Amino acid sequence: MEHLAVLYKSYGYWFIFLAVLSDGLGAPPVAMPILLIAGGLAVAGKMSLGLLVLAASSAAAIGDLLWYVVGRSGSSTVSKILNRACANRKVSLARCLAWVSNYSLLFLLVSKFIPGIATLAPPAAGMAKIPLVKFLPANLVSRVLWAASVSWMGYFWQ
Repeated sequence: MEHLAVLYKSYGYWFIFLAVLSDGLGAPPVAMPILLIAGGLAVAGKMSLGLLVLAASSAAAIGDLLWYVVGRSGSSTVSKILNRACANRKVSLARCLAWVSNYSLLFLLVSKFIPGIATLAPPAAGMAKIPLVKFLPANLVSRVLWAASVSWMGYFWQ
């Protein structure tokens, strides 16, 4: 906790941005605890809740866009890596592809709130050839809702 406080004081919103981006790209999941803590800092007046949500949702949307582009490339190597990454989970890339095909943008909106699926949904959307003009708004709305809800939990629990 002390390390997070030092990083916050030194880098502020950039720390939030980089933590959420790295989480979205597949690093160990640190975004939710950091957003909860940052929400608590917003209560204390040390952060702006609006800027916090902006930094987190922007980072998450950028990470998702990168995964979408990777999925859109359709590389079998990418499929193998993603399937290997979730081999011990009940979620698979094939299952996400089926959900994207069946539920399209609704699945993208809901997927952001489910760890594991949140990482697989953007490349699955790319593989399913969902048009970028449909993916971007749905993804942005879902990421703003995700960042706001997690930050607000930290805000109201303090």
